[in-house]
Amino acid sequence: MQARVLVLLRRSVHAAARRQRSVDIRSLIVHEDNHVLIANKPSGMLSQQDRTCDSDLRSLVLSYLPTAYASLVHRLDRPASGCVIVAKTRKAATRLGAAFRARQVRKLYLAIVQGQPHESAAWLIDAMRAPPDAQRRSGAAIVDKYKVIPCKRRPDLLAAATADDEPPVSALDAQERAHRLHGDRGSQIAMLRYDVLHYDGMHSLLAVELHTGRRHQVRAQLAAHGHNIVGDRRYGPKLGASSTRTELLALHATMIRVQHPVQDRGELYVTAPIPSAWRQLCSERLFGKLLRLWKEAFEPEQSRIYK
Repeated sequence: MQARVLVLLRRSVHAAARRQRSVDIRSLIVHEDNHVLIANKPSGMLSQQDRTCDSDLRSLVLSYLPTAYASLVHRLDRPASGCVIVAKTRKAATRLGAAFRARQVRKLYLAIVQGQPHESAAWLIDAMRAPPDAQRRSGAAIVDKYKVIPCKRRPDLLAAATADDEPPVSALDAQERAHRLHGDRGSQIAMLRYDVLHYDGMHSLLAVELHTGRRHQVRAQLAAHGHNIVGDRRYGPKLGASSTRTELLALHATMIRVQHPVQDRGELYVTAPIPSAWRQLCSERLFGKLLRLWKEAFEPEQSRIYK
């Protein structure tokens, strides 16, 4: 019995190695220097290895780098795509980790959701509960929907990426105090902002920015407010066994902006193009609108890494 287990383990390890070799990490890199590597993770790829031994971004980076150090500063859900920062040195990992904890990083997500939100732009403040480790496949849950705070809609993607408007921190602080006193003890406050960029009569294209970084936050919050992300198997509507479902999730981390861990390098600003497979998730009209918005906002910036 033990020998059989060892054989099966070896086979799974060899299969994982073959899957890793089938992906060229160089095709995913959108920025690299001596301290930082940023990759455009495709939908379906793990950020880091789990018990499935499927292809994961961190292992690919380790196989590519001459050194044996690669630290994921943050992660994306497996079905999501977009920018992921990998620190190539311990100093970079420490400084970038501190920037994330201090909320000094700006990440812009694009999402296609069902229906049309009531507000064209708003902050969502909710209480989220992460599942126990033994039930992680069940996903996070919104235990209280606290506030929807309307705000002025940004005119375009570039403004969504660079506008200097602060979140209603006072409202968030007040909600956190109330939550500590009266809320679910096992949950945490989650906050994001969305802007509706376009609506085609069925789906809305949103620009989303996180103010907190909870597990599955974008997916869980939007679904709780009645607008699940297209292609979301976990938080979307439950379909019958005979229904066909896409493996894609219309959630893409398209821009990331953070101070470079080496002080004299200035600001690191990187974008990841829209996955062409999104054509399967929405109308041709909405996809065309998305491409035009992205090109107008980010293509002039493609050659500029540091501000």
